[in-house]
Amino acid sequence: MPLWIVFSLSAMLCEVAKVLIIRKLCTGIHSRLVVLASRIISAIILLPMLFICGVGFPLDGMFWLVILTTALITFAGSIWVTEAIQFGNLTIVMPMQAAVPVFSLLTLWLGWHETPKNESVLYMLLSMAAVGWTLYAANRDKSSAANPFIRFCRWLQQSFSASQRSWTVWQLTVSPRAPWHIRPAGIYSAPS
Repeated sequence: MPLWIVFSLSAMLCEVAKVLIIRKLCTGIHSRLVVLASRIISAIILLPMLFICGVGFPLDGMFWLVILTTALITFAGSIWVTEAIQFGNLTIVMPMQAAVPVFSLLTLWLGWHETPKNESVLYMLLSMAAVGWTLYAANRDKSSAANPFIRFCRWLQQSFSASQRSWTVWQLTVSPRAPWHIRPAGIYSAPS
């Protein structure tokens, strides 16, 4: 078996373990603290490994621009996915997370013209159909006020309406108007 398959399967198992640990042990801990602590511990473990292997940091400005940009994107995405795992319905959250590789594959196809095989396209379509059905089935009997997708769309509309100033990622992340703060009472518990 090629080594990249072993790495991919190992990463998948690590992701499942992370989700289960966050859901089981971290529901009372604020998501920003969980993300910060996990990143600090990862850095403490990885930095010595880089120095032992003799890998130095490039002085190129483009490298640091890319690092800063991806760090900000990862920061926002990590907080949002941790919030979703802690307080969301996992039968909805996990299928949405499963769609991330499909969107990545589509991005590669559109941005870099890397064409997937027909078999990959078929699996992509089946995966998206499964995600769509899961989201539909999980919410078809609930009122629109309790539907996470409807709440998210309303939040986006309110946040980006013409009457308000534009928001930064930081403000969207810490805002009390973010989706995890406008949940209807009794469905989810809001973080402290």
